[in-house]
Amino acid sequence: MMAETGGGIGFFGKLPAHGDFVRRGLDHAVAAAWDGWLGALMMALREDLGEDDWLDAYLTGPVWRFATGGGLAGLDGVARTGVLVPSVDRVGRYFPLVIAAAAEGCESLAAAARDGTALLDALEALALRALDEDDELEADALQAALDDLAWDWPTSGRGADAAGVWVPLGGAQPGDAVGAVCHLLDGAGRLSPGGADGLWWTDGSERVEPGVLRVHGWPRPTAAVALFDGAWGARGWLGPDPDRG
Repeated sequence: MMAETGGGIGFFGKLPAHGDFVRRGLDHAVAAAWDGWLGALMMALREDLGEDDWLDAYLTGPVWRFATGGGLAGLDGVARTGVLVPSVDRVGRYFPLVIAAAAEGCESLAAAARDGTALLDALEALALRALDEDDELEADALQAALDDLAWDWPTSGRGADAAGVWVPLGGAQPGDAVGAVCHLLDGAGRLSPGGADGLWWTDGSERVEPGVLRVHGWPRPTAAVALFDGAWGARGWLGPDPDRG
């Protein structure tokens, strides 16, 4: 049995078509929570990698997909799944773009990750379209495209637990690998949509290998620099061979 959800998508961050921050479809408090974490992450990225390296790491950073519990600090109790992409505004100021969809009805964050692939594919495609210099969607046009999306969340699923923090995916295809990892994480059901845990996963970039991570709360900014440079072990993440390759 399926439960239909027809809204609840919004975004926050920078777009090339605008000269400052943009927000659509997300409450101010939710956007402020993302702003606080991403701002601290950008500062840590600059400080840790230095002027000669931070921008290259940022611009070549991968698309990250996430499923976050509504209990994260500053959020509104609603679990969300979405994408995080490196972006820039019209005057050249760098800051990521986050597109997030409410995952109400999902029984676990792992279920949101496993069952939301088609939705996340659509969100990623729209994010990349908004960044394309030949398109550069303005904020209202991007929100209109998001509002046109429709998807179904399963009303039942397996619980989820985590076996580790960082799980390399190797050469597996992203969709298949995420499903396999989420199957491994299934168990005690501690990754509740109302909790303060998050799952983040990527198919990688020049510096970051494909993988999945689990973290309680917002990732510490200095540790989250690894989302762009892939130095998991050096930044305090646990996992099998975190700095491989």
